[in-house]
Amino acid sequence: MYIGTLGHSYDITTVLSALRKLSDDDIKRVQFFIIGDGPKRKQFEQEAIGLPVNFVGMLAYPEMVWLLCHCDIAVNPIQKGAAQSIINKHMDYAMAGLPVVSTQECEEYRKLLDRNGCGINCTCGDSNDVMRAIKRLMNNEKLRKEMGKNHRMVAENLFDRQQSYKAIIETFNLNK
Repeated sequence: MYIGTLGHSYDITTVLSALRKLSDDDIKRVQFFIIGDGPKRKQFEQEAIGLPVNFVGMLAYPEMVWLLCHCDIAVNPIQKGAAQSIINKHMDYAMAGLPVVSTQECEEYRKLLDRNGCGINCTCGDSNDVMRAIKRLMNNEKLRKEMGKNHRMVAENLFDRQQSYKAIIETFNLNK
């Protein structure tokens, strides 16, 4: 599952290439949903021909959340050199309790995944690395569920605005 803009900062091409490298038996178990739209949608649709990929387009937030909660793995394919840090899709993936396969170079996000055991960091642009990560999660239900549970805990502890706003207020109160 991927949610977000289909633009220049997002490396859907590497994910599609990774899917092409899965064995025939593995690819039969895949249904990859892409929710979103953007300037590169037509290019990505062309690249996805012959793959089990569904370009859903834009959805209302509750519909997106429903679909996200019925998936097994999320991908965070960020282009090399992109400036993203912690972005909205991270919170959505975490709240859904999904393990993430990520190519994002941002150290803050890479450390968050590693420290909390909620995803697999891959080398940016390396479709073989992404394929291995997808395959590892596909073939290890225990790991997939553990990472998903850990990701949900991250959401509750770090991305819950009521909790994070309290921490911000306490920090400011301590520094008055």
